[in-house]
Amino acid sequence: MASYDKTIPAGSTAFPTVDDNIRSNQDAVEERLSAEHQFPSNPFTANTSGRHKFGVGTTATRDATLTAPLSGMVWYNTSHGAWQIHNGSAWLSAGNSGVGTTAARNALTSVPTNFTWLSTDEGFTSYYNGTIWVTLASKGLFHGRVSWASISTLTIGRGNAAKLRIEVDGVLTESAADLTVDLTSADREDTSGSGGSASETASTWYYVYVANVSGVPVEHISFTAPVMDPASGKVGYHPGTGNGLTTWRCIGAVFNNSGSDIQPFYVNADGWWVFRTTPTASPFTQTPGDPSALTSYTSLAFTAGFPQTARAGRFHVFQSADANGQLLHIAHEAVTGTIAATRGFVELQSGAGGGSGRDTGATVMFDLPIDATPTLKYGVEGAYTDFTVLRFRVLGWLDDFGLVK
Repeated sequence: MASYDKTIPAGSTAFPTVDDNIRSNQDAVEERLSAEHQFPSNPFTANTSGRHKFGVGTTATRDATLTAPLSGMVWYNTSHGAWQIHNGSAWLSAGNSGVGTTAARNALTSVPTNFTWLSTDEGFTSYYNGTIWVTLASKGLFHGRVSWASISTLTIGRGNAAKLRIEVDGVLTESAADLTVDLTSADREDTSGSGGSASETASTWYYVYVANVSGVPVEHISFTAPVMDPASGKVGYHPGTGNGLTTWRCIGAVFNNSGSDIQPFYVNADGWWVFRTTPTASPFTQTPGDPSALTSYTSLAFTAGFPQTARAGRFHVFQSADANGQLLHIAHEAVTGTIAATRGFVELQSGAGGGSGRDTGATVMFDLPIDATPTLKYGVEGAYTDFTVLRFRVLGWLDDFGLVK
């Protein structure tokens, strides 16, 4: 760096002996001013000389450039997407928000209360409440509906305003036409989410995705479930790269049954996905047979009956018995012991008509939160042996991706 000495040249110094000092001082002024100012400039083309500019770069660049920062220095940190100011001892966030990875957020020091952060790797917004980071729930707009069209196609239909609107990665996409999702075409993607069509697989859950392509929603379908664990990526989005250009938001799931046909369904106004099928034709029906002496609970597992996105399940149970008044108890998998000591959360009585004692048939529908191993337990209080039909089936499921409530 050029040396700077404003005492040179002195008043009595002969000019020929100080030319080097003059040039050195000019170089020093330029070096120091140009570090944080627009200097020099052409005054005939732009009046920018002397305008202040701020440091811009990553945390590493900041620390390498400003090795001894002073109080009041300002830096735009591209690692954090936020302005920072030095208070004489540490760098503080100068604005009220930042953007970057969750790891970069967690590396921040001296964060002001109510500072917000958009995590680019996990897709959520959080704010600092003075003690901890609080994550805000992600609620993506979906103005439209998903419906069954045929054994191989779905329709992502427009909403009441004749527009299909779906938020993807914080951007609202819009279409004036319905979208058709075809399980037998290029809409079907492989596990990487990078394009290409894997073989269609029977008895498999498929997940419906939408990508943002220049502001327009584009449909995809894949047997790869969306991310459900924040530690693994952005919740509700395909874990792959999405054609290498865009991310894919999950808006629902469908079941490709044993005949490689999309199982018919509808989505009701409360956001439940419900199978359109007769009880005996449901792909997730279990008929235990004629149980006897069910004084303790018997288990039925329904793990295959729900997509990985399900958070609640809807069940139907039918009981037909010759003995009037038999009381069937249905409980959650955690219930143990005898039925007399631990009653179920659903009770179903058959033959309620009385009279001859041979009136048969009883049915009930109920909802249950879904965990990793959805299981029902059932039994009766006495040693009844006259059951003719005892049938359990999955009616549908509820998730958080297809409808915002």
